[in-house]
Amino acid sequence: MAWHLLLLEDEASVREAFALRLRDQGYVVQTAESGDEALGLLRSFEPDVLVADFVMPNLSGLEVLARVKQLSPALPVIVLTARGTVKDAVEAMRLGAFDFVAKSIDMDDLLHTLRRATEFLTLQRQVQLHSGQDAARYALDRVIAKSPVTRSFLAQVQELIKNDRVTVLLQGETGTGKQYMGRVIHYNSPRAGRPCVEVDCPSIPRDLFESELFGHEKGSFTGATGRKCGLIEMAEGGTVFFDEIADLPLPLQAKLLRVLEERTIRRVGSAVNIPIDVRVMAATNRNLKEAVAKGEF
Repeated sequence: MAWHLLLLEDEASVREAFALRLRDQGYVVQTAESGDEALGLLRSFEPDVLVADFVMPNLSGLEVLARVKQLSPALPVIVLTARGTVKDAVEAMRLGAFDFVAKSIDMDDLLHTLRRATEFLTLQRQVQLHSGQDAARYALDRVIAKSPVTRSFLAQVQELIKNDRVTVLLQGETGTGKQYMGRVIHYNSPRAGRPCVEVDCPSIPRDLFESELFGHEKGSFTGATGRKCGLIEMAEGGTVFFDEIADLPLPLQAKLLRVLEERTIRRVGSAVNIPIDVRVMAATNRNLKEAVAKGEF
């Protein structure tokens, strides 16, 4: 399958050079030289990704971004800039840009970002394809509640399903179905059509934890050969489920708290806060009150 890409660039020489390179990479490319033209092509061309120059006459790249997010909220928009500042990047991300990329002749950063965007779209489509099956598998009416305690618990679950912005902690012994109930909550909530990303805290090496959760920028540490989205960012619009949250290192607990309070993440090596819309759920077999008292959580 060839991905359809809409390229918005007012300089003809740059537009043609970028379009040629992108077509060589296998993309189906439609170009636009103005914001108005790009907005008009959204319906007729139906792009998978929009790449928009930041500095444009009449409608700027940010103005186009804002309008696109009103017309087609799910369309990934990559903003290109030759002289962007951190302030510009923050504003672009606040408006819903997929990413903010420096314009360069070799286009390596753009091509890498496009690969991430198409991987994200593939994940979204897989989630949508399987969401019906998962919704049936984790349907609320399949949960058997006979005892008063279980019925009371199920009533709480129903309230959590309705309010999909409430953070959820499931505590209980190993084998009591915490992960299953987390999936029940997700697949019966308004977020059911979006990803449910599960984070197995004990299995992630501690030195990679921050990068796995929040992502990283190219060159931020040895081995960071390209920009990477973290697990929280991959759950955009859906749920991130932390299994055995008590195993999350203390420094990362503080950063996760900031995610809950500010609804933003920051990739390793970046100065830009990225707005996110995710529900956080967690499970543990430990008594967290005791862990807090011991300074372990």
